[in-house]
Amino acid sequence: MTSNYRRGSDFERKVMDVLRQRGFLCVRSAGSRSPVDVVAWNPAVTLLVQCKADGRMRAADRARLLAWAQDGMALLPVLAAKAGRGTVEFIAIAEDAARDTVIDLENPTWLCERKECRHRTPND
Repeated sequence: MTSNYRRGSDFERKVMDVLRQRGFLCVRSAGSRSPVDVVAWNPAVTLLVQCKADGRMRAADRARLLAWAQDGMALLPVLAAKAGRGTVEFIAIAEDAARDTVIDLENPTWLCERKECRHRTPND
């Protein structure tokens, strides 16, 4: 039988694989008990990722993740969740849960709608 820890760590590694395929460098914070499971960055943005296979985040965990993101500059709090058929969905976490946004890592223009934007187009 697979333990909850093992299922969680397997999902964190899956999230890192997906992020790496999209050009991010990643570090996993295994066993840290912090609100951040994976830190991923590229030249445009740094993601603080909480991995939840079921996509559910407790209010306290959400508040801690948002607090960590506000401590730094250009840090984007993200929930990674299973989306079916082995895919992962990335959701930018907002102060108000109703404003959470699914993000498309293939198209960086979503960054320009957020204060964390460091994305530059070839014409900039």
